Amino acid sequence: MNTIVNKGEVYNFFNKLSERLSKENALSDVLASLLNSSCEFRKLFYKFLNSGSESQLIHGQFREAEREVPFEFGRPDMIINQHDGKRILIEIKRYDTDHNYPKV
Repeated sequence: MNTIVNKGEVYNFFNKLSERLSKENALSDVLASLLNSSCEFRKLFYKFLNSGSESQLIHGQFREAEREVPFEFGRPDMIINQHDGKRILIEIKRYDTDHNYPKV
C-alpha cells in the first residue's frame, strides 16, 4: 500500500491529542506505544522526521522506542533504537521553548 503522508495531519493529530493529554509524559507514552505497535505509523513518523532533516532516516531500521532511558547527558523523553546502531533522541516540548539538549 502506498501511504501518502500529510505532514500537517500528523502535526494536527498530536496537537489535538495534546489538548486532552497535556502532560508531556502522556504524549510520549502514546507516541512510544504507536511506534512500537504499528509499522504504518512508523512509516508516517519517519517521513515526518525526514521532512525537516538533511539526513534521511529509514523506518526499516526501527528496532524499538524506549521511554525515560538515562543517557550520557540527561534523560530524554524517548529514544528510538535502530538496527543500524543509531539512536534518535525525542524530546516532547508542548509549551517549553527552552531546549534541554544540545543539537547534534
